[in-house]
Amino acid sequence: MRDATTHSASEAGATGELPLLGRARELADLRTALKESSAGHGELVLLTGEPGIGKTRLATALGELAQAEGHRVAWARGWDGGGAPAFWPWVQVVRAVAADRDDEQLRGDLGAGARWVAQLAPELRERLDLPEAGDLESEQARFALFDAVTVFLRNAAEREPLVILLDDVHTADLPSLLMLTFLARMLGEARVLTVTTHHEAGPRRPEVDGIFGELTRFGRRLDLTGLEDDDLRALVVHRSGADPSEELVHSLRTLTEGNPFYSDEVVRLLVAQGRIDRPPGDRARVLPDSVRDAIRRRLLPLRADVRETLEIAAVQGRDFDLTTLERVAGAGRPELLERLDDALAVQLIEEAPAPAGSFRFAHGLIRETLYGDLTATRRARLHAAVGDALERAGASETELAHHFVEAASVGDPGKALEHAERAGHEALAALAYERAADLFDAALAALDMLDAPDDRRRGELLLLRGHAQMQAGGDTARATLMSAIDLARRVGDSDLLARAALSLGGFGLSPGMVDDVLVAVLEEALEGIGPDGGALRARLLVRLAVALYYSDTIPRREELVQEALTIARELDDPPTLAYVLDQGHIATSGPYTTERSLAWAHELFALADDVGDPELAVRAHSWQIDLLLELDDLPGADMAIEALDRIATDSRDPRARAYIP
Repeated sequence: MRDATTHSASEAGATGELPLLGRARELADLRTALKESSAGHGELVLLTGEPGIGKTRLATALGELAQAEGHRVAWARGWDGGGAPAFWPWVQVVRAVAADRDDEQLRGDLGAGARWVAQLAPELRERLDLPEAGDLESEQARFALFDAVTVFLRNAAEREPLVILLDDVHTADLPSLLMLTFLARMLGEARVLTVTTHHEAGPRRPEVDGIFGELTRFGRRLDLTGLEDDDLRALVVHRSGADPSEELVHSLRTLTEGNPFYSDEVVRLLVAQGRIDRPPGDRARVLPDSVRDAIRRRLLPLRADVRETLEIAAVQGRDFDLTTLERVAGAGRPELLERLDDALAVQLIEEAPAPAGSFRFAHGLIRETLYGDLTATRRARLHAAVGDALERAGASETELAHHFVEAASVGDPGKALEHAERAGHEALAALAYERAADLFDAALAALDMLDAPDDRRRGELLLLRGHAQMQAGGDTARATLMSAIDLARRVGDSDLLARAALSLGGFGLSPGMVDDVLVAVLEEALEGIGPDGGALRARLLVRLAVALYYSDTIPRREELVQEALTIARELDDPPTLAYVLDQGHIATSGPYTTERSLAWAHELFALADDVGDPELAVRAHSWQIDLLLELDDLPGADMAIEALDRIATDSRDPRARAYIP
């Protein structure tokens, strides 16, 4: 009889994390992938499903299994609180893989790409005394970064098979997703199994949808669905010690559609109310509001000061720390720890393994419920307070920008402007072009909140945003740069107009077509800065020559390039001279300029060393090879290819590799 075997929740109910329910098939699938990756056939597996479906729990079970079988497991978790640095998931992965290697092993695994990987984890540069990566604002630099990280992970996996677990990648920045796409293409012959978790709830930008679509081409999806009745029955028994009725199991499945987290929340509520012997309700409720309501009911018994502390924590993000709480709440550490103990006791939060004083919400929906229930004014004020606390602690510009931008409506829009602009520059330096564009956009929004917005400042921000969009390959870059040009005209800023015109000229040429708008803007900029424009004039001249490449103006292009060269040489400005030679070759290349272009290439080799730009050397070597082949100088071309081979590994430029057997 069921009555004879039924116990009260206090006698037999279990707390803490649920056992892995209903995932035997998926875990067996992942175990096969683990075995294949160990044999050198790596792959990408994307665990998908709605929030709370058990993706992280399944990934955790895989990680435990992998560790038991001798694999190195590197965890990285997404950050949905805002303010995370660019490539945050990969920063965590690199640090995890590097942590247990001695310097000699680490240097060997990093190989020639060490300086690029150190862009993600600067402590590696200090540890191994690595040089700076140099100029990072180009597609080639981002390729070099992606390639270097991929090579590092592949090399590390040769020592012991590697499992990379990326949790909540839907919260990752776009550059991190691009790196994941790059890695996914290279896994076929590596001892690396990469498993990601993400859900598709909520709006996403079209470019992010495109990346997830591409990821499924190089990896495979494993869609998790709700638990079956037997698994839900096991859940109730685990939480309450009671053998549930069929009616309760059916009602639970109808209400939660078998979602493990939602089901667990409802069962916890029934246990707390002593209603485990009755169905959760006679009518189905809409999810996830019903679960949020269950979470709200779990929050109701908390004292007001505990609830307020958790609200501050929710503004920080899913992960939060005691030091920031202390500064924002204005309470002493003993008092705060007492409040957090109350939240720990009802399993709303959990202690993070490191560093000391770190906590995280037991589930993202708990944090989301607390954050979403804040009024707009209180949320903004808390962001301002958290931003002030983090500023005193020396937090990153990206993190500060997030909080001060969220607080701008009730706080200090000037702070939001300053930190967003600085964070935008940092994102550009880290090759996170899409993030940089968003940050400059946030800076522009903050600028509009000032009592007296500065139009020249707006023009600079538009120029920066346009530059970031162009580096990211966005279609909106040209419109942004044209807005900067229009503003420069309006305020009479010839310098801003000239720099915006140069960025506008950074777009590739359309075969056989002359961009009349670009030509007109470059000519207008030249007229605006006049004959004494110095380096800026030299750059404008040679860019105009390039823009006129498909026109019948060979003499004029020659004249423009020669004037630019004269200015650059008189200035004794190596970066400008390198720019003019590089662009001048494009503008004037033809059957009668081969010898001169060769001389320019040799000059560029020396300049590349002077300005510390290995990519410039790659470009010069690349077209030097073409020129030597045009002259039928096969021995010279072979020597040039050997020279390119020597720098290809370090620069990791895809164009260089195209020449290498």
